[in-house]
Amino acid sequence: MPKSLKIYIISSVVLILFLLSLNLIDLNLKGEYTYQILAWTWIIFTFYIIIKFWKIIYIKIYGFLLFALVGLSILPMAIPFVSILSFLFNMNTIQTIKMNDEYKIVVTKKVMAKKRAYIYNSESKLLILEKSQNIARPDYSDIVSETLNINSDDPKRYEYVNEPIQQAKLVSVNKDSIGIEYQILNKKKIIYHNLNETYGY
Repeated sequence: MPKSLKIYIISSVVLILFLLSLNLIDLNLKGEYTYQILAWTWIIFTFYIIIKFWKIIYIKIYGFLLFALVGLSILPMAIPFVSILSFLFNMNTIQTIKMNDEYKIVVTKKVMAKKRAYIYNSESKLLILEKSQNIARPDYSDIVSETLNINSDDPKRYEYVNEPIQQAKLVSVNKDSIGIEYQILNKKKIIYHNLNETYGY
């Protein structure tokens, strides 16, 4: 077996086992684009291996299986396929605001889901690892409405839903709620979010 093919197989197995192990113990790799970098590195390396060793029968089978999986992801309204593309190009994340070393807000718009502000509590474990927990994910339009003092049935609510958060300051946090002072369009408002509530996706 060629050396580069051995390296690919071993590194792929090690990467999968490592990421599964992190998931089982609720740990994540630090960095905003770490997982995208790993994914793109694997994809490029995979293309290189398939092209270089295409004459080998099991590489052909492997290539056809990967192609078939991509094709199958397009069949159910292409939702899995679009989700994969959104992850690879980081299209879900609209804005990331770090309030301090422990708390951050990630404004996200996932496929077939509402635009939400995911609030994370992160705790550094090792040099490259952290324990990150999503403690609240309120509807972003609710944050805009409350900050700008717009009624929920006011049409202007949807006009301003794409306005970014200019600043977010942690006010207080306890076992039941977290208070954050938001600034949008130069207007400020302290909003309290219930923790660990079922908000949806």
